[in-house]
Amino acid sequence: MDIMTRFSNAQDITVDVVSDIVLSFGSDAARNVFFRGDRLLKIKVTTTFATLTEGIRVEFRFDTEAGLASGSEIVIADSGILLPANLTEKDLYQVMISPRSLPSGYDFCGVFYNVVSTAATAGAFTTWLADGPEVAGNVDS
Repeated sequence: MDIMTRFSNAQDITVDVVSDIVLSFGSDAARNVFFRGDRLLKIKVTTTFATLTEGIRVEFRFDTEAGLASGSEIVIADSGILLPANLTEKDLYQVMISPRSLPSGYDFCGVFYNVVSTAATAGAFTTWLADGPEVAGNVDS
């Protein structure tokens, strides 16, 4: 079924590299857009390093508000995107995401972003983007 997912007004999501294995999201990730079905998201990556020594994997997950409490997650990208090891500051990448069918009883979904490096011991930072003004948008442009 089609799933309308709420992001908290922008097409661009900034990902800041805060160490070689842990990433977090910049403050301007808290904006809002709707999508239904497959959409292309633009991800702007910034780093505190001149270049990265290893690739960074960015995975997209989402969950319902009820699931947020239970900790359940539903992956909406098969393997995320693997950013290259020679990533430089302000590189821009685009990712196609395809929402999957939700289990029975799951209708409204919020968004999780799970950002980890490819290192086996990588840490992860997940964030919940709070609801904002409803903005109908097409993130393909």
